[in-house]
Amino acid sequence: MNNKIKYAMLVLSAMIILSACSDSDNGGGITIPPGSSLKASSPVTIGMETDYDAVSNSAYLQTAAANASQTTFGYTMKHGAIVQDDGSFDFTRADAQYAAVSAAGLKVWGNTLCWYQNQNPNPMNPLVGIINMPNLLPNADFEEWDEDGPVNWAYRNGSGTYGNFSKGTGTGNMQTGSSSLSMEIIQAVTSLGSSWRLQIESPETPTVVGHNYKVTFWAKASVSGCVAQYEWDHAGSPIYNSANLTTDWAQYTLTFGDGGATPLKATKEVSTIAFDMAYNPVGAIIYIDNVVITDQTAADELAAAAGTPEQRTANIDAALHKWINGVVTHYKGQVVGWDVVTDLFADNGAIRTNANTPNTNAVSDWFVWSEFLGKNTGVAAFKYARDADPNALLFISESGLETNMTKLDSLINYVQWLQGQGTPIDGIGVKMHVAINTTTKAGYDYLFQRLAATGLKIRISELDVSVNGFPANTGYFQLTPQVLGYQSTTYQEVVSSYLKNVPAAQRQDITIWGVNDGNSWLYSNNRGNDYPLLFDDSFAPKPAYGGFLQALKQ
Repeated sequence: MNNKIKYAMLVLSAMIILSACSDSDNGGGITIPPGSSLKASSPVTIGMETDYDAVSNSAYLQTAAANASQTTFGYTMKHGAIVQDDGSFDFTRADAQYAAVSAAGLKVWGNTLCWYQNQNPNPMNPLVGIINMPNLLPNADFEEWDEDGPVNWAYRNGSGTYGNFSKGTGTGNMQTGSSSLSMEIIQAVTSLGSSWRLQIESPETPTVVGHNYKVTFWAKASVSGCVAQYEWDHAGSPIYNSANLTTDWAQYTLTFGDGGATPLKATKEVSTIAFDMAYNPVGAIIYIDNVVITDQTAADELAAAAGTPEQRTANIDAALHKWINGVVTHYKGQVVGWDVVTDLFADNGAIRTNANTPNTNAVSDWFVWSEFLGKNTGVAAFKYARDADPNALLFISESGLETNMTKLDSLINYVQWLQGQGTPIDGIGVKMHVAINTTTKAGYDYLFQRLAATGLKIRISELDVSVNGFPANTGYFQLTPQVLGYQSTTYQEVVSSYLKNVPAAQRQDITIWGVNDGNSWLYSNNRGNDYPLLFDDSFAPKPAYGGFLQALKQ
């Protein structure tokens, strides 16, 4: 059958279900028949992810409670939300959200105990010799300005003659924050050695004589080929280096001598860095932001204190135990179950390491536990969770399984290995962040058949359906009835496949990853240009709701 005809027929049948009987309007053009909420129509538990909006947004919470009997918190129960920089726990927001959803009649599924994202790495990094030293430089991000320029910075040469310093603003002209340092070249010099003729110097930074220091900064230029020369200890005997800038923001690290062999050693109790900018084409504009000066000698000493590789592994094992025991004990008897280990595998099927999980955007809340614990990550995490709450269901969950057979094989083999180790694992969750063109129904069938063959309980732990495959092209995408129809069909196919291929005794739940489009992580990540959920921003059901409901009633 032609795909377009198939989609049209499925959407039409979904719309018939939604428009039948004496309907009760739910805020939009699509109506829901009385008694036809998702949870009332479902042979399996229906869950919905909720965010902290559940505490204050009654329409949001009521929509979730009307259609689901269970919720998973999107963030507030995760490591990054609870663990503080000093290693202490703060359950304030998680407890508030728990109180709100419980009052609405929703049970809670815990998410997630051991993941590489949404962590607070600050308490763990020193345990493995990763030292985040404080920035010694005040106003390093050029956020503070007065009538003389950026506070604590000084124009030493050439201001108004060789160039104009100003506050960098406008879209894309700050690496972070609301401003940067901008320099427009109005007179050029012919040699790099004369670039000091346009110069700005940093505030004095307290330094320890004999210690080595590391300096980084972010920069970009309006045209390619611009040069930023910088000098350390400007007021003493400076060491010079330069960076070739591009039109995109990039981070530069001060390296000197042959391969960086000459260190930035402090020779006095205060030091500075100066930027020399005159050796650039007239009309070019250069932006600098987020300059960082750290004591590298002190960092090396702290890193050495973390001990041998074996000691570092033991440190992380202890940190994982502290976290899992703390959060599971806090919610003992109050949650249905936990996603204990999530996304343990890289796309090639290998257990995650720092090497195969490159943090290309330098996201600050990543910590790859399995870099240090390896294959035993799951053994340890499940044991600590079971010890803390003997009655909670314990699941492993993974993403991308519907399209990545290598990862699916790795997960199933690992689950079997865990069982062989006596690990207390109850089930498998599949994170299905799919799109309207992800795969065929046969692909979903194969996934659920393989998972069900393990004999464990199976849950769709996260389900949403992206409709925009090219979110960056905001000017080209339109949310048409045809696109909404494809989305409805995709929801219908996923849910139907789960119910067909997972025996009733093994079905744990289907959890939709969000309530309404505007609160979805995909809406946020894709510049407000994706609409992956069952309800729109007015909490009116979309055709996707009809597809989901139709699958439940088949």
